[in-house]
Amino acid sequence: GRFLTVHGMVNVVLHNSLLDARPFAVNGQETPKPSYAKERFSVQIGGPLMMPHLFRLSTTTFNFNYTVNRSDNLSTQVGAVPTLAERAGDFSLANNIVYDPTTHQPFPGNRIPADVLSQNTIALGLLKYFPLPNQTGSCSASLAGGCGAQNFQFTTTVPNNNQSVGLRIGQSFGRRDRLALNFQAQDRSGVSPQIFGFLDHSEGRGISTSLSWTHTFAPRVFNIASVNFNRNRSNALPFFSNGADVATALGIQGTSGNPLNYGPPNLTFTNFAGLTDGSASLTRVQSTGFHEAFTWMRGKHSLSFGGLYQRNQNNIKTDSNGRGTFSFTGLSSSGFDASGQPLPGTGFDFADFLLGLPNSDSIRFGDTTTYFRSANYSFFGQDDWRMLPNLTLNFGLRYEYFGVP
Repeated sequence: GRFLTVHGMVNVVLHNSLLDARPFAVNGQETPKPSYAKERFSVQIGGPLMMPHLFRLSTTTFNFNYTVNRSDNLSTQVGAVPTLAERAGDFSLANNIVYDPTTHQPFPGNRIPADVLSQNTIALGLLKYFPLPNQTGSCSASLAGGCGAQNFQFTTTVPNNNQSVGLRIGQSFGRRDRLALNFQAQDRSGVSPQIFGFLDHSEGRGISTSLSWTHTFAPRVFNIASVNFNRNRSNALPFFSNGADVATALGIQGTSGNPLNYGPPNLTFTNFAGLTDGSASLTRVQSTGFHEAFTWMRGKHSLSFGGLYQRNQNNIKTDSNGRGTFSFTGLSSSGFDASGQPLPGTGFDFADFLLGLPNSDSIRFGDTTTYFRSANYSFFGQDDWRMLPNLTLNFGLRYEYFGVP
């Protein structure tokens, strides 16, 4: 019975999609239901540090915990994608009239001729990254000025896992001193789906440690000094990273040559879902701090004085737009009046794409990596004055300095 002060707990949570409903059908059409599940397991044990029949340290306490989460999460995304006819330049069902930007006249039958399409090999090469509709509806046949037909739905399950471990140890030295060590670590990984089926991976890990010393000068006078260290690392790897150099193969110039930035450019549209993928990044954040607080409880007053010093590191390695971004709005295939203003009911964003005429484009790489260092410190003094049993007045003064990276 003398070892009953050691206590523990085990927790298991299981969840399965067997009895869950199907994903919501935007157009009333039945969608497939992927299977998914979640599991959580945790164990915790704590008490005096000892080994049965060998030793028992009554002045040393510990608490250990371990938690693991495994989950396959359901993800459903809906949007509009071009039909087979629209991919071939046939906008005869569109409410908007498509103009030839070279002649400033409408294309006959609202169809871009094949010989005109064949001149833009980049657009033709990017078509393979657009999925075909899997729901009924056509963006061209929807109301002018916006696409109301969500003719594509992407449903999948993606894993997201993490595990953490923690250990706290407390050690008393006589009646006046006590040390407390705290260590926490976490490991995580996950997948983020894009609407066109691209799966971006991410992983990370972090640790947090602290050591504190409490010294009691008198029954109501004590000091707490602590040091802590924290570090967190996150890595994001897009679907196309380290794959084919799409830009070079299609003849897109000026993009990043880093294999982490390989892949098709980001394409945004007014009426359709965009062709997008994440950006590769590596983030490392670290801090080291020292803290001290002296407390003196005198009568109805609780006086505290102390300070803090913290050194920070923020390291980010990324190219925020290394593949480039092209935006298509339908302006290039619009008709214009005598004053140069676009005519209502003219122009179509996907026609601009097939013609290779973006409304805007941007790219950025090579200058977005940062290694910031900064130091912060603060000093404080405060008094908690218990004026009445039901009234406490708190006042003090604090000075803080935040260093510029």
